[in-house]
Amino acid sequence: MKSIQLFLYARKNGDVLKRLQQSIKSVVPEKNIKNSWSIEDLSYNLSHFSSYNALVLLLVVKNNDLDDLLVIGDLLSNGRIILILPDEDKETVAKGLKFYPLFMSNICSDFKDVVTVLENMLKDSK
Repeated sequence: MKSIQLFLYARKNGDVLKRLQQSIKSVVPEKNIKNSWSIEDLSYNLSHFSSYNALVLLLVVKNNDLDDLLVIGDLLSNGRIILILPDEDKETVAKGLKFYPLFMSNICSDFKDVVTVLENMLKDSK
């Protein structure tokens, strides 16, 4: 049984990132989380450390970060993606859907929904 690899992308952003990290560490061991603080880091990590059991968690706190991620869309096309958006604006959600995420949430969330989705994905990967 393979362990899950979680690729976490976020621009370093204080409280929101800390809340998310605390939440996901309750279900994914820290050793299985590969952090990326820039698009370049994420591109490198996805192309060099990708595995069959990988999940990608994208924390987008600004709309321009979402635009930047679209540039590497091909690297994300094979991943199982959880996308956390900066707002629920129609345009933002429409851009987010281009990644074909398995789940979308927003930064105002308490991330319990994300934890539940991760738990279900972990069960499915066993």
